[in-house]
Formats: sequence, structure tokens, C-alpha cells
Amino acid sequence: MPALLFAQTPVLPQVEQARQFAPPLRTADLQGQRNAPPTGDLGQAGTEDDSFGTQVFFKRDERPQPFSAFAEIGAFVTNNVALVKADPQGDRFLVATTGAGFTKRFAYDLRADATARAAAYRYDKFSELDFQSVDLAAGVAWTPPQLRGAEVQVRYTFTELTTAKDTREFYQNHAVLLGVQKVVPFSRAQSAYFGVSAQWSFADPAPSGRDEYAVYAGYRAQLTRSIDADLYYRYGRYVYRDGEGRQDDNQTVSLAIRYAPRPWVAFSASGFYGVNRSNRRAFDYEVGNAGVGLQVSLRF
Repeated sequence: MPALLFAQTPVLPQVEQARQFAPPLRTADLQGQRNAPPTGDLGQAGTEDDSFGTQVFFKRDERPQPFSAFAEIGAFVTNNVALVKADPQGDRFLVATTGAGFTKRFAYDLRADATARAAAYRYDKFSELDFQSVDLAAGVAWTPPQLRGAEVQVRYTFTELTTAKDTREFYQNHAVLLGVQKVVPFSRAQSAYFGVSAQWSFADPAPSGRDEYAVYAGYRAQLTRSIDADLYYRYGRYVYRDGEGRQDDNQTVSLAIRYAPRPWVAFSASGFYGVNRSNRRAFDYEVGNAGVGLQVSLRF
């Protein structure tokens, strides 16, 4: 079965899996919400009094805490492990992640950040897919008064994937993103957000490199003091620079629920569904993932 499965796989499924679980290249990000909407630092796109959820989770101490460290582990199931169109196979897998970050505000409307992250993916039935990933990212976010709270971000990310068996590199990517996001708070417990982004990537092997043009929107609700939920939708247009004219339309929707009994620990449950349609039919697929996770994080 593994030989048949991978014979019909037109691209490396690990690349798409890493793209789904890596910290999203969007204008806001919260560690621990893989395959989930951009929920970090949402308050920085609004006013101090009206920002959604900031006082509850993200501003526990008025003193600057520019450094962060985190570790997390998640268990997931998928109905299409190789992201194929015909005869999809299900599997279970673990994702273990550790990393550190730095964020500093230079002015009221300007912020810079950098993150280093390493992750290991281990599959149950199809161990041929086991791999590791390393992500290094740096960006600058600007909230100009003229945009009435919208945030503009420029970000660079480096990604490397290696095999689990012999740590052989099989994928490397450099990506530059430009994005704009707006948060619309309804109350201190509810908020909607939407954004657009363009990302240009340069990959090795070259056929995996693509330009991404995306729009997204979401809704976040603070259910209790320690529980929040996010519903998120994203549409992306993928143009492969060295893919013989390949262009994809990709749609994803996800729901995530997070329980944080303490400032440094959080439990999460999430579901994710994606549909990819390409002008080259071999790249069409549908996939559903669901899982639970545990995260420990510190700020200092």
C-alpha cells in the first residue's frame, strides 16, 4: 500500500503539511494555533480600551516582556495523508514543536519581531513521511493612523525540511510576505478580522516554489475567562513559478477551541478542512484534519 500511495503523489506531501502547521505568514500570529486563524496580538490593531481580548490573555503585565519560549505537542488524525485525489489514505500523526521569539515595539505604530522554531512530525502507518522542519522568521509591523487601526506587515521566512531517518535535507524555501489585516471588535468578548496577503517564495526543489495571493476572514469569541474559540476561512490563489503553468485555488476552513487555565499553559482542540483545485487535475485533493494539543510558554 505505501508504494501505491506514493506512486500517485505528484508532490511531496510533507511540504504541504509543513505549510499547514508552520506559524502562519500573516499579519498576526499566536503560537499554538496551528491550522487556525491568526489570533495573536489582535489588540495591537485597535484601541487600548476596545481591543478584543487583549486584557484577558495578551497583556498580563504592563512591563515589556520581549522574549518568549514555547514547547507544544499535538496529536492529529487525517483522512488524506498524502494529499492525493484518488484513493486517499488516512493516518494518525504527532507534531512536537519548540521555539523562541523576540518582539519589540519601537514606537506606538511600529513593531519588530523574530522567531526560531523546530518541529518533528511522526506518522503511525506511513512512517515514510516522517520529517523535521526548521523555521526562521523576522518581520516588521506598522499601524499607520491613516489606515484606522489596520496593520501592515512585511515578513521574511526561511524553512528547511529534513528526513527523519538520516536528517537529509529535501526541501528549502525563502519567502517574503506583504500583508494587511484589520480587526473589528464588537465587544471585549467578540471580534471579527479580515486581511489580504501576497507571498513570494523561492524553493529548492524549484517546482515546489509558488506565489500565494490570499484573502481571509475570521470570528473570535471569548467564551469564558480561560476559554476562547476561533472560526476561520481562507482563500488562496497559488501560482507556481516553475510548475509548467500550474495554478491552484485553495480554500480552507478551521475551528479551534483553546483552554488556558494558567498564563503559561494551554490546551486546544481543532478541526481543519481544505479543498485544492488545480488547472492540472492531478493536484486536486480534499483533506480533513482534527486533533488536540498542549502548549507551555513563557514570557520574560
